[in-house]
Amino acid sequence: MRPHPERITESPNRLLGGQVWHYSELASTNNLALELGLSLDVNPQWHGLALRADRQTSGRGQHNRVWEAPARRGVLLSVLLDPPAHCRRPAILTSWVAVAVSRVVESVIGWRPDLKWPNDVLVRGQKIAGILVEQRRGTVVGIGLNVWQTADEFAAAGLPDATSLVRFVANPPDVVEMTEKLLDAMDLDWRDLEQGNGAAVERRWREGLGLTGRPVRAVARGDTILGYLEHLGWDEITLRLENGTTRSFQPEEISALAALDGVSSG
Repeated sequence: MRPHPERITESPNRLLGGQVWHYSELASTNNLALELGLSLDVNPQWHGLALRADRQTSGRGQHNRVWEAPARRGVLLSVLLDPPAHCRRPAILTSWVAVAVSRVVESVIGWRPDLKWPNDVLVRGQKIAGILVEQRRGTVVGIGLNVWQTADEFAAAGLPDATSLVRFVANPPDVVEMTEKLLDAMDLDWRDLEQGNGAAVERRWREGLGLTGRPVRAVARGDTILGYLEHLGWDEITLRLENGTTRSFQPEEISALAALDGVSSG
């Protein structure tokens, strides 16, 4: 049986997140959003619906890794979309959400975080947010953003490389306010993406990764490739190899991409 939201809030000025369903506990906000997406033909008004949980019992990240957060300590959010065809590519969707998360984190801590391929947001080399895009009948973008977790909580959860907003500012916004900030940022950029005006999002994504012109290690189509990253974009990614030849890939073909020179992008 589908759980009923315990509270519904509305923001008529937003296309995405115009309605937010709040739950104290869910197995997974992404799972529920995917289930709701099966009914988009009957309920087209659910495009842009946001689901927020205080706690998840079966949350997950990329490659089915577990994403855990104590209740009300981090943002656990999924947004259901019925996007036009040109916005359905995972690389574009992940970039869009990563840029929105980056902008919101920057507004709180005062400096721009780094992005890590393919779907993480980092502050001083530690993961503060992760993104999970899943597509069936509907497209779902899930966000886990750490807000109030302490170093001891991360250690107890076996997450030594994670961090949270409270480790950089003494009194960050609560998770409800952070959810609203994220939805505002996502909504603003989504309007441009829908109209085919994604250049600003793509540029900020490229800057956040900080890999262009640097020696990198890429895992593409199952092969590990070393080379210089000549071009990074939604159209393609181009690597110049040591022998002077180049190889090009679609972003979705690359599962890992990282700098080889050991210099932080931030």
